[in-house]
Amino acid sequence: MLRFFYFSICPHKNTKPRLLCFVRVWNFRPRPNPLPSGEGNTRELPSPIGRRDGDEGKSNIFTFMKSKFPHYYGASLKTFDKAKQLRKESTPAEKYLWKMLRGRSILGFKFRRQHPVYHFIADFYCNKAKLILEVDGDIHELDHIKEYDKEREETIKELGIRVLRFTNEEVLADENKVMRKIENCLRQITSTSFSRGEKDRG
Repeated sequence: MLRFFYFSICPHKNTKPRLLCFVRVWNFRPRPNPLPSGEGNTRELPSPIGRRDGDEGKSNIFTFMKSKFPHYYGASLKTFDKAKQLRKESTPAEKYLWKMLRGRSILGFKFRRQHPVYHFIADFYCNKAKLILEVDGDIHELDHIKEYDKEREETIKELGIRVLRFTNEEVLADENKVMRKIENCLRQITSTSFSRGEKDRG
């Protein structure tokens, strides 16, 4: 509740001036809180594309990003900030894989690193192929991290995106093997997309 006081001198004929006080009251209702934040927190969300914590007051920018750049799948501005920070903290394996991917060096497909997708951040993402590449360290061997990765991957698959995982050791030990896996996956995706297109035209 907010109150404003203001004063006025009200002269009357044949009387002395009077000092009057007026009070105006406004009631403010609190806005509802935004959806809960946190990567992987999908149980409380009504849909896979939604507004995230940190977007209040920025709805116009958020709507623009969703419509202009659909490959971010409604990622929040907070997720973009986190992705920017992660690009500065890449692991040796991530840096090594990025050297293989950058410049459309694999079958001409463009990959982005630390790319926001919904309220997750993909290590590498190819929008044309709808493919995410993940490079996992030893922490991903922990049971609760495995469970989180599983739930995260299921949500990403619901968006129509495939996930291909490598360990740090795989990336650093055998570059050719990793390249072949990525190429085979991209060829399979391309072949499947072409077959669907032929069926639609038929």
